[in-house]
Amino acid sequence: DQDAASLGAAAIAAKGMKRIGSYQVIDGIHRREACYRPDRAVSDQYKTVAKRFNHLAEVLSEFGDYCGA
Repeated sequence: DQDAASLGAAAIAAKGMKRIGSYQVIDGIHRREACYRPDRAVSDQYKTVAKRFNHLAEVLSEFGDYCGA
């Protein structure tokens, strides 16, 4: 599994503590396992699902506000 966020945080801390001179040393210890790119053939489907998800999130947020009031 990839721990990019953890590696990034560790790199920032190491640079801030002057343990490394530059972020380029990270390239030597990080191994990319996979790279995923959006499938352009189904991008319209992604957009439709995202639109529905965002609408539902808004409705649920409003419902939560209503229930909490």
